[in-house]
Amino acid sequence: DYKLAECFQTILTVQIEKWYQFHFAKSPVFIVSIPPQPQRYQERGFDPVTSLVDQRLLRLTPLLKWQQHATWHQSTLTLARRYQQPQLFEVDPLSTPNKTPLVLVDDIVTSGQTLINAVKALRQAGYLGDLATLSLVR
Repeated sequence: DYKLAECFQTILTVQIEKWYQFHFAKSPVFIVSIPPQPQRYQERGFDPVTSLVDQRLLRLTPLLKWQQHATWHQSTLTLARRYQQPQLFEVDPLSTPNKTPLVLVDDIVTSGQTLINAVKALRQAGYLGDLATLSLVR
């Protein structure tokens, strides 16, 4: 899996840069990765999102953390169950930028529920700026 991520690193990093320049031109932006569940990280041994971005060129800002109760594998849930899950993430309000635009980066988007939970967590932590999402696969 990690070797496959290296194949996409340059392509995805260049696309993020182009997208960033088109949408945000000269304004600063935080690129925020959707973190893996701790159990999945232990199983895989790497974070698929951070492995997809060449961090020598783009800096990822780790604002989101999984809540302790979120122990299931997203891939094992039906679409209906994904929409019924409680909030997955927590955000430290002190680390949240007020209005600087954020780009949430994820590797795979299926139902979109993970991104919805990430946006809700950021808003609950007081984030007021613009949000965008970018994923490798949908």
